[in-house]
Amino acid sequence: PGDAFVGCTEVDELPRIVERLDELDLDALLNGADFAAFDRADVYPRIWTDDPAALAAELSEAFTGLRAFHHRCVDDGKHLIVSIY
Repeated sequence: PGDAFVGCTEVDELPRIVERLDELDLDALLNGADFAAFDRADVYPRIWTDDPAALAAELSEAFTGLRAFHHRCVDDGKHLIVSIY
């Protein structure tokens, strides 16, 4: 389909990405996040007027899962393929 996106991160690229994900200070980023600015910029998904604490918790959980998946790909020696429709 015209709106589809598929991307692949090769297994040899993943350790550097995982290192950067592990270095990220998620709490600092979330504490400094201006969710109202996301709303004004029409950032998808359109959830930015929800409770900021709930948004931060949801983003933290999603990031933790994303980082864990990257680690699993490295540990298993697998490429990471993403598709967005």
